Amino acid sequence: MIKIGRKLKLLISFFSFLIAWFSSYYIFRIRNKVKIIGQENLPRSVNTLFLANHQTLLDSFLIGVSVISLRELIFHPIRMPWNAPDKDNFFYNKIITNIMVLLKTIPIIRNSKRKKKTDNDIIKKQVRRFCSALRHSNLLLFFEGTRSRNKKIGKCKYGVAEAVRIAKPKYVVPILLHDIHNIMPIKVGFNLFKIGSNKKGFIVIGKPVDFSDLDNLSKNQEIRKLISERVRQSVIDLKKDLP
Repeated sequence: MIKIGRKLKLLISFFSFLIAWFSSYYIFRIRNKVKIIGQENLPRSVNTLFLANHQTLLDSFLIGVSVISLRELIFHPIRMPWNAPDKDNFFYNKIITNIMVLLKTIPIIRNSKRKKKTDNDIIKKQVRRFCSALRHSNLLLFFEGTRSRNKKIGKCKYGVAEAVRIAKPKYVVPILLHDIHNIMPIKVGFNLFKIGSNKKGFIVIGKPVDFSDLDNLSKNQEIRKLISERVRQSVIDLKKDLP
């Protein structure tokens, strides 16, 4: 990261968020018609973990404008969630890396060619960073780990379940993205000139998921398994709220 003063960095970060918020609003609410359902379920606090399925490279921007209003962004910017994009997709040169740092991102290594032991160390480090972000802010994770290629909702990844188990967020909010892939299909990559227009889609925000009944369990492996199943099912269940 380029060395700049802390106050200047915060100011630049704030204006970066404003630009991202308005750009996302234009793409999803004006250029396309994404309907948001369930905003009344949103906790207005920190220590909230948003867990969503994944369809496009712009999903985190859509969720950003859906879970925080412009007023909140201005007066409570700490509520804007951190997100964890794939390092290969968003950290491929210094300019993009500096922009992503300003936008509260935790780069993750999804496809590692290292040994299993090293992979475990990477996952543990990433989980620690997730937990750290949740202490004083909010966090968005795509629990499938990657974009869906078949429009089905995949399994919840180990690192996500482990973050829930260790951090014990005050709120874990499930989010369903439906038909968002039409706006930016996987085949177009990250070509912003091929973003769709006049496409319809939905984002459904559910009520926070309760995991308190798992506190009495002693086996971490069992806890992670139950968390994974509950996370995935809570998102699938949101389909009933689609019009």
